[in-house]
Amino acid sequence: MVISYETPSFRRRFKLDSDEKILESRSYRRDLERGQVYFGRVLEKVKDLGFIVDLGSFKGLCQEDLLQCQESLFEIVKYQEGKYPLITKNPGFVGQSIILREGENSYSKDLPKSYIGLLKGLELTGVYFRSQARNLPLRRVSEEYTHLVGLRDSSYRELGLVYEPPFTKEGDSFYFRELESRIVHLSKGLLDKDDLRIYFEMTRAGLVIDVNGLGSPEDINKRAWPLIEEALLLMNVGGLVMVDLVGQGQGYKGPGSLTKEGVLVRTYPQRGTNLFSVDRSLLEEDYKELIKKLDEEIE
Repeated sequence: MVISYETPSFRRRFKLDSDEKILESRSYRRDLERGQVYFGRVLEKVKDLGFIVDLGSFKGLCQEDLLQCQESLFEIVKYQEGKYPLITKNPGFVGQSIILREGENSYSKDLPKSYIGLLKGLELTGVYFRSQARNLPLRRVSEEYTHLVGLRDSSYRELGLVYEPPFTKEGDSFYFRELESRIVHLSKGLLDKDDLRIYFEMTRAGLVIDVNGLGSPEDINKRAWPLIEEALLLMNVGGLVMVDLVGQGQGYKGPGSLTKEGVLVRTYPQRGTNLFSVDRSLLEEDYKELIKKLDEEIE
C-alpha cells in the first residue's frame, strides 16, 4: 500500500514495506518558496486578475497597482499548482532576527518588554523584530539590518532571484516569516477564523483535526483545507494526520464520520537515509484507542 500526501512546498510518499514498518520518503516539489524576493518587470495587465510580472525563469501575478514595464522587487507570498505565484511589490527581506519591510516597526509577542526597549534604542526603521532577536547581540541585529538594507537598495539589471530567507530545512522543520503568532494559537489547539473553528488534538501517534463551521459542508471544507494545509507546515507534523471534515459520513463505517484517510503515523528518521519508519502495531493501537474514545463521546 502506498499513500502520497502533498502540500504546496513538499511531497510525502508513504509505503507499507512489511508487516512491521511503514517507510516514508519525501521530495521538494519546486524551488519556489514563500518569502523569496525577485527582481521583475511588469508585462501586462489582465482584466479582473491583476498584473503579470516577468520574474526571469517564470511569471508571477501582482494584484496591486503597477505601471506598464515597471521594474521592481517582488516577494512571493503564495504558490498554487497550475497558477501564477502571487507576489507583492512591498517585499520583506527575512533575516535571522528581523524582517525588513516598509512600514512601522513591530515586535514579536515573545520578545520581553525589557529587550524591546533595547531594540528601540537601535533606531532602525521598517523592521519587524522576530523572537530570535533576543538570542543575538544587539550589534548582530544592527549588522543584519545594514546588510538587508543594502540588498533592498541595490541596483539590479537581470531578472530573477535576488534574496531568499536564510532558513535551513531539516526533516520536517519549516520556518516561515511573520507566522509566530499563528503557531502560538495552533499550540492551544484551536484555529478560529471567520465562521470556521478547527480543532487540533495531538495523540501519541499524530495529529487529529476536527472541522466545524457555518454553511454548506462543501463550502466549509473548501475554505478549511488551505488553513489546515498551512497549519500542518507550521506545526512541523511528521506524518499523516486524521482530518474529520464536515459531512454526512456516508460510506464511513467508523463513528464520528471519520475520513477514509483516517490513519495516524508517528515517524522516526532512519539515519543515513531519506526515510522514516513507524511500528505498525503502535499505529493500530493508537487508532483503536481513538475509535474507543469517539465511541464514548457519542454515548
